[in-house]
Amino acid sequence: MLNYFKLNFLFLIFLGFSIPTFANEIKGVVIDKSGEPLAGANILVIGTQTGGAAGPDGRYVISNLADGIYTIEVSMIGYERKRVEVIVVKGTSSIEVNFELAEEAVPLNEIIVTPGHFSMMAKQPTTTQSLKREDIRSFPQLGEDVYRAVTRLPGLTGSDFSSKFAVRGGEQEEVLVLLDGMKLYDPFHLKDFTGVVSVIDVEAIGSIDLITGAFPAQYGDRLSGVFNIKTANPSFGQRRTSLALSFMNARFLSEGGFAGGKGQWLFLARRGYIDVILKLTGEDDNLSPFYYDILSKVQYHLNKKHSLSFNVLRSDDDLEFIEDEDTVTTSYGSSYGWLTWWASFHPKLLAQTVLSIGKLDQSRKGFDLTNRSLEILAEVDARRDFNFLGVKQDWNYDLSERLIFKWGADYKHVSAIYDYFNQDRIGIEVVDGNRVLVFDTTQIDLEPSGNELGLYLSTRMRLLQPLTTEIGLRYDRASWTDDKKISPRFNLAYALTSQTSLRFGWGKFYQSQGIHELQVQDDDQEFYPATLAEHRVIGFEQRFNSGVNLRVEAYEKEISGRRPRYQNLSNQLEAFPEVEEDRIRLQPESGKSKGIEFFMKKDTGNKFNWWGSYSFAIVEDKINGVNVPRNFDQRHTVYLDLSYKPNPKWRLNLSWQYHSGWPFTESTVEKVDFPDGSIDFGRIYGPVNGERLSAYHRMDVRINRYFDFAKSKLSFFFEVRNLYNRDNARLFENNIIFDSSTDTFRVEKVEESWLPLLPSLGFSFDF
Repeated sequence: MLNYFKLNFLFLIFLGFSIPTFANEIKGVVIDKSGEPLAGANILVIGTQTGGAAGPDGRYVISNLADGIYTIEVSMIGYERKRVEVIVVKGTSSIEVNFELAEEAVPLNEIIVTPGHFSMMAKQPTTTQSLKREDIRSFPQLGEDVYRAVTRLPGLTGSDFSSKFAVRGGEQEEVLVLLDGMKLYDPFHLKDFTGVVSVIDVEAIGSIDLITGAFPAQYGDRLSGVFNIKTANPSFGQRRTSLALSFMNARFLSEGGFAGGKGQWLFLARRGYIDVILKLTGEDDNLSPFYYDILSKVQYHLNKKHSLSFNVLRSDDDLEFIEDEDTVTTSYGSSYGWLTWWASFHPKLLAQTVLSIGKLDQSRKGFDLTNRSLEILAEVDARRDFNFLGVKQDWNYDLSERLIFKWGADYKHVSAIYDYFNQDRIGIEVVDGNRVLVFDTTQIDLEPSGNELGLYLSTRMRLLQPLTTEIGLRYDRASWTDDKKISPRFNLAYALTSQTSLRFGWGKFYQSQGIHELQVQDDDQEFYPATLAEHRVIGFEQRFNSGVNLRVEAYEKEISGRRPRYQNLSNQLEAFPEVEEDRIRLQPESGKSKGIEFFMKKDTGNKFNWWGSYSFAIVEDKINGVNVPRNFDQRHTVYLDLSYKPNPKWRLNLSWQYHSGWPFTESTVEKVDFPDGSIDFGRIYGPVNGERLSAYHRMDVRINRYFDFAKSKLSFFFEVRNLYNRDNARLFENNIIFDSSTDTFRVEKVEESWLPLLPSLGFSFDF
């Protein structure tokens, strides 16, 4: 009986009946000088994550506040920012605070001139944010991975298994990833399974800027997009320790300040424990994956004009897989260290300098034996290292309210080590009566090194009050490919009204083959010239008084100079795809990506908020004069998201997505008879990506529960992925059923699916 009462008591606590509620609220109205309501104005309670947005009538309500003294701030693009301090709330008080805002020109530096620009996760909400911090944390996302959360934005595509996303048809390798100014290379764990989770934990992130096309000249050496991440800075005088445990990871975070607020630190360590779960369930005989990552930052403000920051990022992966006659052992590691100096030499002249050093290493070993004689079918022993040492400077000079100059340089010395060996059995011959195995062998030892240099200059001009342009020129050089490329860029933003904007972007974007990106596993030992993408993008944005924000963008991306790529036609996940029989070499003559995207959201801080998007896209390569769909050619895509927050303790998110089936290569089976009487079966493949899978759709749900205590916070989440357990086709396998008595066979096509219904849960404790 005692246990029964204990369980009921804990259940009541979880529901919130034992947690005190607060009836305190601050409410009011936000208007302009003419008395018109300012729908969508942002209201923030300073020092907290509490806030909201004004509704269509300009009214706002911030409720469920604990007793205390507060400062609130209101902001809106095109208007002055105002604060009201020393607001005392106590008991069941309802305090009214009204704001009247005067129009104000948006600073030239803050105008977004680039189409396809999404700002996310900034601590202070603004109307320019596409996704807020709470949205990213609350969206259903396997592994609490920001990469998976942002794929709900238009123009991005990804798969169930991987955190990687493609940007308007350009795969992850074509996206520039920056962390506090440091360029990251392939920042994912479990690369043998296409990168299940990224190396950046969502709790370390302060803000994100995602650009899906026509990005300005300061960003170079990438064809498709920019994913610019900035780490979090703790609030002044606050220290936080966080412990978290979820379906895939365990995390420890510590952040705070020192030296009277002049310094801040951030330390985050995360370990994936899939290997632990496998051991506990007794399923670790065949598979043992292990990964961790560590991120640390120490920042110090020397004075009002200078500050320093030192960052370290380390990640590591180890995988061992043994099944039947297959043995796979892989290891991946990456280490980054960088020192950043911010300097204000003049109120109008700012500079950032980054000194960086890093290393990536990988080791892949394995072999495949026959079922009966234990003879080797294939063997791989590969090592690849990549090292770099670099310096980068960015300058910003505000010449006037109408003119800004930006320029910079980025230099790196890079080197790589390739030590690769494989042998793949291609047949059996009889020589002098003896049975001889015939192998195709590849052995490569290379140690290339070189230098890369990037220079850029751009100017931003306010030609008229509503018209802003940014014109830039970039030069990129890579010594090992002898690339010397000049890239012009142009962006334009025109404010038709304070709530309506047009944007246009055009530019040329080159990407050189990385010194560590040789396809030696396919016996490819030469570097190819840089690939060129030309972007043309036009966008329209409208903010309605109802709080709805609408964005429409049309784009076209033409690609030339593509280097050869290697593809496995069956789309199976293989640790050593280079030794599979279905691997082919493709040499595109050109490529094209084009489409139109619609994005709508209504997030006014009320109980119900929603987001939705629709994209139509075509992504093709021209191969031998024929247009061939790329693997991520996703013609129609729909995302719908609903958030319900009845009070600060609960949040429910429903997410639904639909997209057209991906292309795949059809295959058939034929029987092969050998002179010695033995038989084998071979696969015949149809046109590359000539067929399509059925449409994909699923619904995810996530429930978040929050507890606030005097000096700590506790949160739980429960999530179900693929709520209605849809069998979404991933590929088709040909199962061969042979009848030796009749010497006949038949083929059964077996469909393999993406992830089924998958529940997960986790908690986080902050103190």
